[in-house]
Amino acid sequence: MIEKYLSVQQIWFTEQPRHWSPISEQYTGADSLITAFRNGWRVRPTVYRQDVIHGGSRRTSIYTFALQLGTDVRHMAVVSTPFIIRFLAEQPFMVLQVEDGEVVNEAEEPVLTGMAV
Repeated sequence: MIEKYLSVQQIWFTEQPRHWSPISEQYTGADSLITAFRNGWRVRPTVYRQDVIHGGSRRTSIYTFALQLGTDVRHMAVVSTPFIIRFLAEQPFMVLQVEDGEVVNEAEEPVLTGMAV
């Protein structure tokens, strides 16, 4: 279960489902990804990383996950956090770097079914 990646405080914080819609939010936090997993969504094995450069040398990474529930596929862009970094490192994901404005031609991929979420 996804709880194996969470601290006690994070489990408490994420017990309340977090609604997310790509129409209202360009990107979201890890709590929305956790809610999606708890609601039965599965993730495809390729994750796309885009670095957003702020003033000076500050940088934020946005990871885009392709989630699938039945035939419905949604792309969820999630801001990098220590949880996301740990989750990506411990799962069989292929993380591909994309540049700003780059269009990704995503082929049909199977979802990860043996993932320990």
